[in-house]
Amino acid sequence: MLIVKKNSVRRLMLIPLFVIAAILIITLTVGKNVYAFDEEELSETEETAIALAASINNTPAPVTDDNTPAILANRVTEKVTTEVSEIEYSTIYKEDETIEKGVEVVMTEGLPGQRTSSVKRTYVAGRLKAVELISESVIPATDRVIHVGSKVRYLPENMISELEIPASFSLDENGVPTNYSSVLTGKGVAYWAKPGAKTASGRTAMPGMVAVDPSIIPYGTRLYIASTDNELIYGYAIAADTGTSLIEGICLVDLFMNSYDECCEWGAHQVNVYILD
Repeated sequence: MLIVKKNSVRRLMLIPLFVIAAILIITLTVGKNVYAFDEEELSETEETAIALAASINNTPAPVTDDNTPAILANRVTEKVTTEVSEIEYSTIYKEDETIEKGVEVVMTEGLPGQRTSSVKRTYVAGRLKAVELISESVIPATDRVIHVGSKVRYLPENMISELEIPASFSLDENGVPTNYSSVLTGKGVAYWAKPGAKTASGRTAMPGMVAVDPSIIPYGTRLYIASTDNELIYGYAIAADTGTSLIEGICLVDLFMNSYDECCEWGAHQVNVYILD
């Protein structure tokens, strides 16, 4: 026969009472509402406690003045994030006397930089209270550099040559090329040929193609030719042909013209032959 002592029965009866008392304490302390917080989520334990209180009590949970549940009023959390931002590049303009006026040349292409920041945010009861910059690294931007030409380009007037003048060629205020390696002075005469005629170097004869002694001025050399008094301008030319009078040193250069009459009009003059190469 099973004998149950009275003291044991009493202890068993007290267990439900203790459970009920614990639930009432949780209910009065926590309340029934579940709150959402900026940037934060409740922990699993907090959710369980508030949900339990809400299921057995119809009284709202105690809150602080800013409507934060009292149980979480002093809860402090921190979040560290890495933030990357772009640094814009600047465009810098520089005057350049070696470039023709009105011309712009991009010397360096611009590249954006990058700023990487490590930021700590502190939350109290789910509300942002402080932001602290922990560390920062910067890759500077590369500026875009543009050279703006300020050089005044003087071009020959009344030029006989029909060759296209390179953008790099210009004259100074005295009519002298701004860039040349040497200058030869001697007699300049003129010649002509039928349309389509070929020169000794294989180029088609035209005003601007001149005959020279190739041992002195190699074929293909770029030249600028004008009378020594700068009154007659043959202009920009290329050494492309030769002849007996040139090889024998009778003249320094033979200038191609479009017609016999133009050759007669030129005649013979002392000229400066500027070697541009």
